[in-house]
Amino acid sequence: MKRTLLTLIAVGGLAGAAALIAADNPDQDSPPPPPKLEKGDRPGGPGGPGGKGPREFRGRDGERGPGDREGGPGFRLAGALDLTKEQREKLKTILDGQKDKIKAIREEARQKMDAVMADVESQLRPSLTTEQQKVLDDLKSLEKSREALKDQKQEQKAGKPE
Repeated sequence: MKRTLLTLIAVGGLAGAAALIAADNPDQDSPPPPPKLEKGDRPGGPGGPGGKGPREFRGRDGERGPGDREGGPGFRLAGALDLTKEQREKLKTILDGQKDKIKAIREEARQKMDAVMADVESQLRPSLTTEQQKVLDDLKSLEKSREALKDQKQEQKAGKPE
């Protein structure tokens, strides 16, 4: 009995010593600790968790960047480059001149994506149960409602005088 107890104590001591040695040995294959990050260096990007917030992306004079709201087109670019008011106005003019092109590209991409998703659905639907098909139909209906609401909001926004 004493012999077993002494063996257990010895094994426990060796295991504890090995753990201490491993903890003190920086040459182990364990990953290095993460670097200390400052506020603007955190993942998530501007406005994301720990990233630079909207106020930190204002220009030299504290004015917001191009776009109708914070985070609008060119906002991050204007803040990151620390543009002057005149430079931000020039950027806004450039972006405004490209709106129709961007809109056309997005619409074309949307049509292509819709065609691909319709193909995916046509291949998937036969392997779904009746209940799963109903859920799929409900999801499509919900998506159409969201798109209609989004389109309605955009039309209302476009109709407002600026």
